[in-house]
Amino acid sequence: MLNPRVDALEQKRDQSLGALHRLELAVRDIASELNNQRKHTHDIALKAATIDGRPRNIPTWFQLYAALITTWAAGAAIVFTLTRLVKP
Repeated sequence: MLNPRVDALEQKRDQSLGALHRLELAVRDIASELNNQRKHTHDIALKAATIDGRPRNIPTWFQLYAALITTWAAGAAIVFTLTRLVKP
């Protein structure tokens, strides 16, 4: 009478151990996936930070106009100087 009950309990224990093993594998998979997502999120954050820094480095229209006028002024000064120094 006791023997069939013990056999039934052992079968349930084996089933429970199998279920626990499957749960352990599933938890490891979930932990691995979360770790990959954290890494991916960190990579996205780094890319966003570099993209965020780029617009600050782009010159404004005023700076572009100032550079253009400065270049033209330097060219005009060189032409003026050459025309004064070289006499035909």
